[in-house]
Amino acid sequence: MVSKKAEKKRIKKIRKKNKRIYKLLFFIGFIFLFLQYLLFTKTSIDFTIILGVILVSGLIGFFYDYKRYVFTYKLEGYLSYILSFLQNALFLGGLIGLLFLSINFFLPDHTKTKKEYKIIDRYSVRGRKYHRSERKPVFIIEFNKKEKNIQYSHSYLKEMDSFKSITIESQIGFFGFEIIKNKTLNK
Repeated sequence: MVSKKAEKKRIKKIRKKNKRIYKLLFFIGFIFLFLQYLLFTKTSIDFTIILGVILVSGLIGFFYDYKRYVFTYKLEGYLSYILSFLQNALFLGGLIGLLFLSINFFLPDHTKTKKEYKIIDRYSVRGRKYHRSERKPVFIIEFNKKEKNIQYSHSYLKEMDSFKSITIESQIGFFGFEIIKNKTLNK
């Protein structure tokens, strides 16, 4: 027969192990979301579709993982539901969304199409860390009846106003969403 002290020690050990796992999954979930963003910028998919995939995946994970999450963090009430859902949406939603975008991106149709798009608007954003002064130009075009932001390197900033259109070479992805393979600025 196991004593109460030994049982408490065993439960504490399990909770500590689960907390490490949740922290790791939280970090991995952020990496998945970052990779999703990179693929999202090269795809003409609506943001609501990706958000729906993330939220539905998080909801499914929430139903399977809620009891373990509450046991690990000793939570009660509405906060337990919210935090458990966010944890699952971040990791599982990030994973499923990344798989969805990756399959669409890396398994495209073989036919490529080239089309020229008129630049509707333009602006610039600051550069990455340690290169904040290197502003990058962003051009807005109407791509598949939606506004799409196309970003270029800082070397195009000086002549940003002289560009009139962008030629885009694209392919249809596995799930039917268009993928931008190449983009060229035209004066």
